[in-house]
Amino acid sequence: MARGTFNEIKAKPWNGKALTGTWEVTRKIDGARMLRDSEGNPVSRAGKPLYNLGHVPKDIVDAEIYAGNWEDSMSLVRTSVNGSPVPLDCVYSLQPLDPRLNLGTLSNPTPDTLMSLMTQQLAKGDEGLILRQGDKWLKVKPKDTADVFVTGFQAGTGKHKGRMGALLTNYGKVGTGFSDADREWWQKMFGLHGLTWLTKVLIEVEYMEMTDGNKFRHPRFLRIRDDKTEETSFDE
Repeated sequence: MARGTFNEIKAKPWNGKALTGTWEVTRKIDGARMLRDSEGNPVSRAGKPLYNLGHVPKDIVDAEIYAGNWEDSMSLVRTSVNGSPVPLDCVYSLQPLDPRLNLGTLSNPTPDTLMSLMTQQLAKGDEGLILRQGDKWLKVKPKDTADVFVTGFQAGTGKHKGRMGALLTNYGKVGTGFSDADREWWQKMFGLHGLTWLTKVLIEVEYMEMTDGNKFRHPRFLRIRDDKTEETSFDE
């Protein structure tokens, strides 16, 4: 399967400090990212086909498909069986920028300014903000999220005995955000496929902040990211 060939820009977490220069501010919505492969076909960040998007103008090379939340957005593009064309009003171009995402510009924004604007957008149902300065993009959210590979498995104890207790990552263990059914599923999948399968799984984790030791503080599992293939970069 051909990987997406368009040069996707990845937003990094904002460090909470004042910024210098002029920044373009856009909405952050939690949709399904659409790129283009070498033949111009819509694909995910993992290079997997996205369906029901053949009518999207070819000049839209990087977009979010957004239907109100991530799950509903992904359902629009995951299968071609009985699929209908995705409504164009659910296609939010990132490059070139859809005017519906544009919130204007800020010069030398302070943390207070950014937090105030983020709070306004959260009240409107957005996930946060994206700050753009050329090819440098930063994401501003009430809690950060990161995509990380699972590196191991910790068995449950107590009420979780016989189930998965926590997933291990290079940034600490993640033991919350799972229902009992989730824990049983992970236990079953680990038993069926073993560590080789497990360490190829990319998960999205919500966390408060990173410790000085580069570990998650108060991490919580959100979902498997089968639409992506790379971990989040934590570089400044």
